[in-house]
Amino acid sequence: MEPQNITMLNNLNPLSNNYTLKLKIVSLWRKMMHGCPTETYHVDMICMDEEGHQIQASCMHRILPSLQDHFKLDECLLITRPSLAPNNSTYNYIKNNQKLTFSFFTQIQKSQDWNGPKYNFSFVNFKDVVQNRIEVNTTVDFIGYVEVCFNLEDTTKKDGTKGKRLNVKLKDLENQQIIGTLWDEFAIRMHAHFNAENREKYVVMVVHFDMLLIFKRDFWQLMIYNFCFLSVDF
Repeated sequence: MEPQNITMLNNLNPLSNNYTLKLKIVSLWRKMMHGCPTETYHVDMICMDEEGHQIQASCMHRILPSLQDHFKLDECLLITRPSLAPNNSTYNYIKNNQKLTFSFFTQIQKSQDWNGPKYNFSFVNFKDVVQNRIEVNTTVDFIGYVEVCFNLEDTTKKDGTKGKRLNVKLKDLENQQIIGTLWDEFAIRMHAHFNAENREKYVVMVVHFDMLLIFKRDFWQLMIYNFCFLSVDF
């Protein structure tokens, strides 16, 4: 039986960890161990409560063996005794300066009783991006038609590992255009899908928690880390 006293994210007390959260994982990514690409160093995720409030969460490799089976996209979890600390990440993907971390005292169980929103998008217009109305190094949600899919490129990351990069030109309903960059698995998937012989005429991208950067002083670029694409023919 699920506990009745669920704490909402807006009511968290930084001086205590004696509470239970009901959260849905709406985004998840893994950082692999340096020098050992098959081993996870830590898992980061963005979680949402039933009121639609969001928070970033992280689990280090020392804790992962006991908790990692719970970390799946769209999973609803009951989380007891996590720790709350300032979010000192390089990029803050949401408007919350606090972050959850999981310790050996944290307990997690799955929940089948989710009464919150399924999605929580806040779409921006490309025109607002192009006209500098959106703050740099913030995350945005957007939807756009893929007008051009460029060639898949090899790239070298800061840690020396090899990766893939793909630029796409996106257009919205107002004919505003902007360049988006996909990385690694996302880049490979999009390139294969866009160049498939039997795909539909149009490809539409829906992007969640996208990082907005400025490239070469005056060139806006969307760094795409979490997306889905739809093919339509009309």
